[in-house]
Amino acid sequence: LKDLENRAIPEGVDFNVISGLGREAVGKLKKHRPRTFQRQPRTMHVPRCRDGGEFQAPQQHPLQTRAHRLVLPQARQSVPALFRATHERTVAGALLAVKRRPRALFVHCLPAVERCPTTGGVKIIRHLTPSGPAYAALQPNGSAREIAGDLFGDFCVTDRVVQPGKLLAPLVPACLPAIGLNYAKHAAEGGKPPPQRPMWFMKLPGTVQNPGDPIMLPASQPTAQPDFEAELAIILKRPARNVSKARALDYVLGFTCANDVSARDWQRELGSGQFCHAKGFDTFCPLGPVIVTPDEIGNPTALRIRSILNGTVMQDSNTADQIFDVPTVIEFLTADKTLPAGTVILTGTPEGVGFARKPPVWLKAGDTIAIEIEKIGTLTNPVVQGKI
Repeated sequence: LKDLENRAIPEGVDFNVISGLGREAVGKLKKHRPRTFQRQPRTMHVPRCRDGGEFQAPQQHPLQTRAHRLVLPQARQSVPALFRATHERTVAGALLAVKRRPRALFVHCLPAVERCPTTGGVKIIRHLTPSGPAYAALQPNGSAREIAGDLFGDFCVTDRVVQPGKLLAPLVPACLPAIGLNYAKHAAEGGKPPPQRPMWFMKLPGTVQNPGDPIMLPASQPTAQPDFEAELAIILKRPARNVSKARALDYVLGFTCANDVSARDWQRELGSGQFCHAKGFDTFCPLGPVIVTPDEIGNPTALRIRSILNGTVMQDSNTADQIFDVPTVIEFLTADKTLPAGTVILTGTPEGVGFARKPPVWLKAGDTIAIEIEKIGTLTNPVVQGKI
């Protein structure tokens, strides 16, 4: 209470915290600051931080118990939910945290640099820092700002400008399903009819590769027919099960570029049609360079997509040629199956792949392959011969 008195609570703050701290604490607050309870009983106005800091949602909070809950005006929520809601409508210099101790209430503010402003579309990178991998948001002027929080929970873009380190794959996928034959012209160039339902397979975790790092051609089980596939990748932000097409995009964190590198000989004659084996070699799934949120992408079924091998355009199409669009793919894959947060879904490749060319064009050591998707950017990787 002395802390509150020293901070001088102003009137008319933009939001209220309806206290459930207990009758004794509320009684003392009423006596200490009676004006704050004139309009709404048991209501305490939130003091402003003197240094201009703003609210930043903590991961845990001492009030996260059944006995002590904070309540928003419109609905009863747990403390972390309250903090998320407050963060969404934060006011300049608002309270950062309220911690309850026996017979006392303490108010804490963080510096203004910690504030998390509301943002629209975001381009997210994952990069290497001295303390390990971290996320940052690319700005229109080319700078990057630190991202605080959980990318698959509550996160925000801070005001901290960072110098990005080595660019990494935008995430470590929790699951990596991929759709085959999902472009009408690609199915036609392979002499196959469009599938009636999505055909899918899995890629292994070791297939993921960073932007700029090499695709390594297998050595123990060598391939004479390594091929490239430009693909739009979907990233899920929360667990998804039995998701309808109408709600599918609500589960999407964003989109990125992918290269579904494939050993065609192991996919066909050597592997008896086993897609998982042919597409499962280490480094056979470069991802990046950024995650672009859905509000920045707009319609994911209207994006130009290309692959460029050593400066020569090989694939040049549009996601409008997809047989099964993004919502349909999500609905199909989540039917009676749970895809965890952090799942990356590859959505198929358009026409122009190496095996369909005459003569065929295969990747070889020394090549550079780039995947380019409108509104996302370019994912570029060299090709090298792997070692045993």
